Amino acid sequence: MIKEEKKEMFGQLLIGKKMVNECQIEEALEIQKSNGKALGDVLIDLGHTTSDLIMSVLNITRKTEQKLARLFNASIGMLQCTEQASLLNFIMTEAERVLESDMCNLFLVDEEANEFKCFFISNEETGEVRLPLSNGLAGYVAKASETINLENAYQSPLFDPQLDNMLEYKTETVLCIPVKQRDNKVIGVLQVVNKKGKGQFTSHDEWLFKSFAIFASNAISLINNNKGLSREVRFNENIKMFNLAVENLSEGVIIITEDDDSVVVNPAVKWLLGWKINRDIDKQNTIELLNSSGLSNISRWLKGEVDTLTSKEITFQIPETRVIRVDCIEINGEINHKKKKGCLVVFKDITRDKEFEQVKSEFITVASHELLSPITSMKNSVNLLLQEIPGPNTDDRRDSYI
Repeated sequence: MIKEEKKEMFGQLLIGKKMVNECQIEEALEIQKSNGKALGDVLIDLGHTTSDLIMSVLNITRKTEQKLARLFNASIGMLQCTEQASLLNFIMTEAERVLESDMCNLFLVDEEANEFKCFFISNEETGEVRLPLSNGLAGYVAKASETINLENAYQSPLFDPQLDNMLEYKTETVLCIPVKQRDNKVIGVLQVVNKKGKGQFTSHDEWLFKSFAIFASNAISLINNNKGLSREVRFNENIKMFNLAVENLSEGVIIITEDDDSVVVNPAVKWLLGWKINRDIDKQNTIELLNSSGLSNISRWLKGEVDTLTSKEITFQIPETRVIRVDCIEINGEINHKKKKGCLVVFKDITRDKEFEQVKSEFITVASHELLSPITSMKNSVNLLLQEIPGPNTDDRRDSYI
């Protein structure tokens, strides 16, 4: 079921970019069921699109390193908020930015009143209304404790337009998720509305929003419970949570900061780079391994020896030849007005893309050569005729050329 939903989302992305139509997606899905190929590969085989175009769509829609950096900076920003009003405003504002949506609403459960406290931002002011706990989409998500992604809100029986009517707004797409405490109790619901650019919320957006909600829940709990934890403890706790958030990503992720020993290193990094590690690694271990992998520019940047972080490609031979693209982006969160200089590094396996580029290049070279030979012969023949070397160009001879 999940895989089928991902296929549909990917198909919708291609349709949205006007690269394919619905009939072509349906045809590719039917073939995909029988041969097991990825949807993108089937579309390429059928001649509906190309690998370059599919990769461009994925790159445009995912931008993993930028989204992860936004998520990390947002999680740090939440820890700066010292009272609930500013925290709730920050959560909604950052959710809009991280998920690239037009609006975010936060529904907090008030068990005593059996109501939602619904928070929204309108004209840069935070507003609040009370709604029944059974109200619409938020009520269903809170009760079922599951994520709902609607591509057309008004066609869903779950959607209640009450908030739209009050704000004079029209919801089209909406992604709604539960906000849970560590004991899995639902304390609220977050929803983002209308993906910018008229797009759809993707499965990657769902993962990103769920991770965002984990940090939001933690920040809300800290304020509600008046936990006066030190800056270091709060930051290290945040790092641990981020480690859990990226643990199952297919991309490798490393987060490393200048003045803390804690680092994030997810399992995909170890596999992609062939790091044989059977224990948790600290900052020094990570820097040493990065240096040995040809990525000394990261530690040099942390020390201030270089001014910018640049993307690069590295090749590994073990256990097989693999080309990895390494994208770096600066993270700039603050705790107690102290800058947290650091960087987020994302590793993507682009071996298959490189192989495709090579095949494409070889094809173009061969095709150019094969086309050039007959064209050269034709050109030489035309020149001979124009120079009348075979003889005068009489009317009969011209007719024979035609």
